[in-house]
Amino acid sequence: LPPNPTPQHLIILTALEEMIRERKPSSSPSSSPSLPSPNEYFAAIMTALEAKDQSHTPELVCLLDAVMGHVDKAILRGKCKSISAVLTLLLKTNLEHEMTAFVRDLVACLGKLLLAQEVSSAAWSSPGLLKTFFGLLSCFREKRPKVRKAAMQATVELLRLHVGKKVWVLGKQVTDFSVNVLEACTASDCVPTLHLLGFLQEALPLLPEEGIKKLAERLLALQGLDNTLVLQASLHALRALVKA
Repeated sequence: LPPNPTPQHLIILTALEEMIRERKPSSSPSSSPSLPSPNEYFAAIMTALEAKDQSHTPELVCLLDAVMGHVDKAILRGKCKSISAVLTLLLKTNLEHEMTAFVRDLVACLGKLLLAQEVSSAAWSSPGLLKTFFGLLSCFREKRPKVRKAAMQATVELLRLHVGKKVWVLGKQVTDFSVNVLEACTASDCVPTLHLLGFLQEALPLLPEEGIKKLAERLLALQGLDNTLVLQASLHALRALVKA
């Protein structure tokens, strides 16, 4: 269950459990029904998300976020393409949705899906995986802090996982994305850069050496910008790199 389940969550969860029981082979009358496994919950939720009736999609996505971290990685890897397609479509069609928690949960689910994938240069050179990752990066520009934070947190976790195995595909993508944001920064249009600089305090040490050098140069170039907030944030990012 999510941290703060609502009555609606409980109703939907009960319906999902009933659906799972109906799919199982009939058991003896004396046997008490066991709770479904995370894999079974996951399959039932994905089936519901693919249905025509989308009236309970926010609650389903919230439940999906709660269960995804417990699903077998083999399932998330084997069905990555179809899961990504469902989540990406929901994110695209609901990005302007006024329910911030719903969009944040979608972003968190995408992050958990990517975290479950094989960490290798070959796997992450796949256009499909990179496209899903770019969807995560695009949320860095989101105005709502909770959505933006979910995307940045998932990206830091991915970078941390990949740097441990010396796989730099994502690090290079994050470097290129970050350089573009920093180069577009002006004294009057600096909000995207300020958001990114907070992320870079954690992410910079996790990037490939070449990427760190590029970004350090861009951060130093920002010192000449007539904006106190940008100056302070870029210095914080550089200090975090030195301390790492």
